[in-house]
This record gives sequence, structure tokens and C-alpha cells, in this order.
Amino acid sequence: MRTEFDPDVLHSLVHETIQWREKTEPRPPLAETYEYLLDAVDARYPGRLQWPEKWLFDRSAGFLQAIAILYCSPSEYMLITGSPVPTGGGSGPFRGELFDWVIDGGIVSYRPGQFDRHPTVPGECDHLSRGEMKGAAITDHYWAFEYGRGSIISMWPTTLFGALFTDCDLHNLFEMMEIAFRDQIRNFLKHKPKPENWAALMTNPSSMKFRG
Repeated sequence: MRTEFDPDVLHSLVHETIQWREKTEPRPPLAETYEYLLDAVDARYPGRLQWPEKWLFDRSAGFLQAIAILYCSPSEYMLITGSPVPTGGGSGPFRGELFDWVIDGGIVSYRPGQFDRHPTVPGECDHLSRGEMKGAAITDHYWAFEYGRGSIISMWPTTLFGALFTDCDLHNLFEMMEIAFRDQIRNFLKHKPKPENWAALMTNPSSMKFRG
């Protein structure tokens, strides 16, 4: 299955971003931190990133999180994801693998047979291998950079069932699907340029509107 991104490269870009944030005074806010990271991704993979202008809710496997879609294809996706409040659930097994690099806050997880929880902190990756399943919880807050690859369509049922039978939010679900499908088309046709004042847009959801 064709892929555009290398998880090892993304890991190094996240590590570089966390180091930049820790060394910068005053400490950069999250929106600027994500902008630094996405500028690095865009430089390493020109023309691949779709700069988001819309926040959405996503309830996958029990978690309710905010997401902003960065890239979507039949074999890969990339997004900003997180929650400023505690939440929890489970994930997998999928016909693919997930990489969640923590940017701020943290998440704890476990697999069957583990008595101790496994914490993941900023700069580290919470990895879900193909065919695995684990439980997890956000005990305070959590913001991450997520990359998934494999059979992306096999990962959609958790989102669909969450939207249909838990939140009953068809409007949000249709918006998510519209953005995902439009971004897939853009990946083949044209690059979506970075909007002006992108960091400011990300911190003001009421001003963010999806533009085709």
C-alpha cells in the first residue's frame, strides 16, 4: 500500500518541535507550537499537508476529542487531536497502525495482562500496532499529532458508530466526511496553501470556516 510519510521522520520533527518549545521563552502557546511542527512537516513533504481551518468533534472508541484534519488518503491520515478535559476509551484492533505523538499533557494506556499503566508524555509516541487493542485515558489534558497508515476505511466504523449512536451528531459527521473526501481529491489535484494568521485561526473556532 502506497504511503507518503515516514513515521521515523515525523518522530524526529516532533522531537525537534518539543525541544524548540522547551527552550523558547516565554513558552510558545499550543497553536504556535503546532504551526512550528506543521511548517517542518510541510518543508519535509512539500505539497502534502492540507492546512486545516476547521475544528471537529470525533468520538472514536469512547474518546470524545477535538480534531483538525491535516491529510487524508485511502492509506494514510494525519491530524491534530486532543482534549482539554479528561476522557477515556479504547482503540483497535485495526487493519493498520496508529502513531500519536504527545505535544502537550499526556495519556496513559494499558494492554491486556498489564497491571501497571503506561504513561506517554510530550515528545513521546503512543503507538498502536496493526491488529492490537488497548485501553487508554486522558487524566487531565492531552494534545497530540496523530498519524495513521494502513486500511484507513477499516478505522472509520468507530467514528461512525460514535457519531450515530452516542452523540447523534450527523451534522458534525457529515462535515468530517466532506473535509476528508475533499482533502483526498486535493491530494491528487492541488496543494492547499497555508492560510494567513493560521495560529490565530486555530485559537478562535468561531472564525474557522472550511473553504474549498
